[in-house]
Amino acid sequence: MQTLIEMKMNELKKMKNVCIFGHGIYGKHLYNEISNTAITNLFFCDNKPNNSNNTPYEILTPSNAVEKLVLEGGGIIIPITMCIQPHNLGMIEQLYSLGMDMKHVYFFDMKNISKRDGFSDARLLCLHDWLKVGFSELESDAKRNKNVSWLDIKDRNIRLIGKEKFKADIFDYFNELKITQITNDDDIIEMNTQYLTVICDFDKESWLTKVENLQLNHKEDFIWIEDIIGCLNETETYFTNVYHPNKKIVVVGTQPWVSMVVENNPNMNVCKTVIIQWNEDIRQQINEDNVLIICATSDYILAKHSMQDAGYVFGEDFYLYDVNSTKLASMLYLTIKCENIRNINCTPAMFTSIDKVGSLMHCCARYEWVTGNVLCNTLENIFKSPLYKVMHLSSVNKTFCFCDKDCSFYTAYEECLMTETMISEKRNPQKLRELKDSLIALLYSVACNIKCRSCRNEIWDNSFDQNPNTLAVHKEVMSSASNIQKFCNPYGDVFFSKMAREIFNEANINYMYFNTNGTTINKKNWAILLDKVKDIFVSFSIDGATKETFEYLRRGAKYEVVMDNLKYAAELREAGKIRRLEINTVAQVKNFREFVDIAQMAKNLKVDLIYFAPLRYVAALWSQAEYDAMNIYDPKNPYHQEFKDIVSSNPILQEPFSLFYFKK
Repeated sequence: MQTLIEMKMNELKKMKNVCIFGHGIYGKHLYNEISNTAITNLFFCDNKPNNSNNTPYEILTPSNAVEKLVLEGGGIIIPITMCIQPHNLGMIEQLYSLGMDMKHVYFFDMKNISKRDGFSDARLLCLHDWLKVGFSELESDAKRNKNVSWLDIKDRNIRLIGKEKFKADIFDYFNELKITQITNDDDIIEMNTQYLTVICDFDKESWLTKVENLQLNHKEDFIWIEDIIGCLNETETYFTNVYHPNKKIVVVGTQPWVSMVVENNPNMNVCKTVIIQWNEDIRQQINEDNVLIICATSDYILAKHSMQDAGYVFGEDFYLYDVNSTKLASMLYLTIKCENIRNINCTPAMFTSIDKVGSLMHCCARYEWVTGNVLCNTLENIFKSPLYKVMHLSSVNKTFCFCDKDCSFYTAYEECLMTETMISEKRNPQKLRELKDSLIALLYSVACNIKCRSCRNEIWDNSFDQNPNTLAVHKEVMSSASNIQKFCNPYGDVFFSKMAREIFNEANINYMYFNTNGTTINKKNWAILLDKVKDIFVSFSIDGATKETFEYLRRGAKYEVVMDNLKYAAELREAGKIRRLEINTVAQVKNFREFVDIAQMAKNLKVDLIYFAPLRYVAALWSQAEYDAMNIYDPKNPYHQEFKDIVSSNPILQEPFSLFYFKK
């Protein structure tokens, strides 16, 4: 049976022309991958083709590319990373305005392309498929029964029967419903018309006879667990009926998004669509009262400000449509039905991160799904959203379905199959996280005072954070700063980053987790931290046990300074003034023979954990061949077996506080 990527690649191979939109790093990387396939006429389009002189590739303007594709036939691929970003939506609007058939526009997820498996785990979907199913692999398994919709269940008194795990998951997630009773399996014989019973079990065979004997009617008396999950299929239908029941909907914005929102949400109560002109009278164009307005456009900021200038209240009168929040049903189905669990304890690595375009990822920056965007929603609303709750439930029930399967924390813990006892165990109802409980991580601030070879080739000072989009994101975060009690700065350096310091100064922080290169976290700055924050988790980046290796890999850092600061942090940890002290080491060919000494240093300092992280591919720094030569975790690397032998033969690397990318 063909995989999704194979089917889509076969579609592309049949086309006379294939165009990649964007001649940047990701575009070139995608070109190199696709050029190895049977696709022959492959070229680029770019809004700045003249900036690519002396290149061996054919580069057209988008206008000329669309003209060629319309006349001769073919498709356009837009490289993305993890999710569709606002500038990707702008590309779609541009192609639509030029006359491109949207059925021949594809998204290719570049997040997986640098993995060792190449195309095998890549994701390629046409635009229409993306909006209908997202990147879920279970769209065919989670199809809902067309006879059951959100409108059928939202006002009913509901009782849950079936397996304890599934009942707990449904109860945790659907907290808007009137779930008034949770009973045992045998109570099905007592079902009555007071309740709509949800059978929380994916094994229907054992229930069918009972249902038939009692002459119970599907939808009127009971529904299956797949039915209630399937009610999430139309994201906006679910959303508008939960928060704004009985209101008619007006969809406004730009094409093709307005048409696609309506097409992909057939049960949404849409009374009107408006292709909006943002610089003209918004109210006159909409010309409707007592309606809920859904804005579907690529320019979140322009839409939000234009609606507010027209007197509409965000969160009451209008919302912005998030193209990434499609196909909730398949995602919830996956995390509830999954029978494999891992007793992963990433804390304090679990956080809600905000990237440079305002997108939020839960529970860490390596989750593949975006849960919202601070430029088009508030943090509080995002944490209440259906998509956020799916992500959080996956960590509550320990299925971790959306984790990066290459993450060191994920691979370090043995996966186990749930037993019938585990599925039937009672779980205390979990309260999904509120804003005050969320650990906010600033991924948009990249300022750092050194240039590690595993990260960058130059020092990124605070001017790197001053682009208009980053400033807009930071402004929105600062507007909620007083509500942020938990704060994380995983990249750059917290005392070097101006934006990190602003959040730190304005927020009422009682919990802080941060990585540090160790150069600025001296006694003076520790005094500032200890005076303001109660719970502190800190991870020092130490890439070498010797001065020579350390200063080679962490260019700009002084070995003696960092060691002094690390020793002082260890004294604070031993005195109980900080909660946790870790060391993280980027594993590579240059330093793997020093791992025993680094681990011994960590043990002598009574560090809680040392984490030997894999070297991550950065296309701007290396070619694939250069990366492969440095990546000690790659089984094909000539030094990989020596690396594994060192780990297996040294007791200190076998101790629990030493964490590796593979199972020891």
